[in-house]
Amino acid sequence: MTAEQILIILKKSSDFVSGELISEELKLSRTAVWKAINKLKSKGYMIESIPHRGYRLVSSADVLSKNELHPLCHTKMIGNHIVYFESCSSTNDEAKIGDLHGDEEGTVYITDLQTKGRGRMGRDWHNQEKAGVALSILLKPVISPSQILPVSLLAGLSVCKALEEVTGLPCQVKWPNDVIVNGKKIAGILIEMSTVGEMVQYIVLGIGVNCNNSSFPQEITSKATSILIETGMPFPRKQLVCKILENFENDYFKWVEELDESKSRSLNAIPPSYLNEYKSRCINIGHEVVVHQKDLTFNGIATDITLDGELLVTLPHGDERVVLSGEVSVRGIYGYV
Repeated sequence: MTAEQILIILKKSSDFVSGELISEELKLSRTAVWKAINKLKSKGYMIESIPHRGYRLVSSADVLSKNELHPLCHTKMIGNHIVYFESCSSTNDEAKIGDLHGDEEGTVYITDLQTKGRGRMGRDWHNQEKAGVALSILLKPVISPSQILPVSLLAGLSVCKALEEVTGLPCQVKWPNDVIVNGKKIAGILIEMSTVGEMVQYIVLGIGVNCNNSSFPQEITSKATSILIETGMPFPRKQLVCKILENFENDYFKWVEELDESKSRSLNAIPPSYLNEYKSRCINIGHEVVVHQKDLTFNGIATDITLDGELLVTLPHGDERVVLSGEVSVRGIYGYV
């Protein structure tokens, strides 16, 4: 906490700030100030120190703390409250704990190192310290569990758009929410929820993006990529995080508003506003897919996304099947099969 308080003081001035002034303002010893400055330097902050003049912040570190993100994010709800961890086992787990403590909707839990990250279907999510984005958003929409799928699609689409806007890399989505660049996965989404009766109590939306990963474990090298690998340049993560939060908030608010309108006017046949853009980016549509579910595997041509976000698959004999969940691979492209 002391280091963060000193960082706030340094950020307020473009000139040197004396150690004496910092000591007096925070009621700290000069030794405590010196230790805190060194801690900030160890995190990657460039701080110039000159005897009799004090300390000056030269450049900030690529740290995803609330002090770094708040000035850059322009949202109304998502990210108003940011809980930052230098490291944690899982931001999704931290979000669940946050709900138990009464955290508000839109709270973001973010870390520079996730030690036990997980993806869909129980897979591990590979993570390197300060190489990627690992965050979770606590959501509390008034919906039933059967209405949750569009949140997953919205998240994938929001990350896709944010990556394009910030990096220029062309992005696509693989149903429901994998983000694909040049045929490889660059980001993934994990949604978990808690219910009370027939209603959702909360949703935890976990987002992982590979930013500055230079390599991956051998078993996923052919399927995973990062911004660094695609562009050849290291990438500052803060702008991407804020753009993801801004895009998701905008799309999420629209979706909630359209849900409310559908309930009051019985307009369930009207496509949600995100759907056409999602379908235009979805690599599944028009291709043969293999669907793996608990006790069933089948293949067919993915033809459409329903109004509720499900994948519509035409089977070889002509029947149609609606896919609500499961692992869907695209045959013949993108290395998935």
